[in-house]
Amino acid sequence: MNSIACKNASCAHNRDGCCGAAIIQVRGGATLSGDHTYCNTYSARRRLGAEFGADMEEALAEETLVACTAIRCAYNEHYACKADHVVIDPSDEHCYTPTQCQTFRPR
Repeated sequence: MNSIACKNASCAHNRDGCCGAAIIQVRGGATLSGDHTYCNTYSARRRLGAEFGADMEEALAEETLVACTAIRCAYNEHYACKADHVVIDPSDEHCYTPTQCQTFRPR
């Protein structure tokens, strides 16, 4: 998996619209809709205290793997997402809540 678009600006892993995590976990169970999936790797962005100096930024991973429990998604193969491009959107317009996988397609 190489292409993860993250549209949740409040996530600590978001690097200019791309996911910087080496692996993300998408949860969804037996859902039949992307509205009931979420990125379990989401972490609210925080500023580090002044004692640590400048904000620490993780580098973009060269490759991001997507572990997925949405077993009814067409891209799920043995709990791994096989889509070429994954889009993660915030659940609400303010980006304050966890996210949804917009790539989900029912089998």
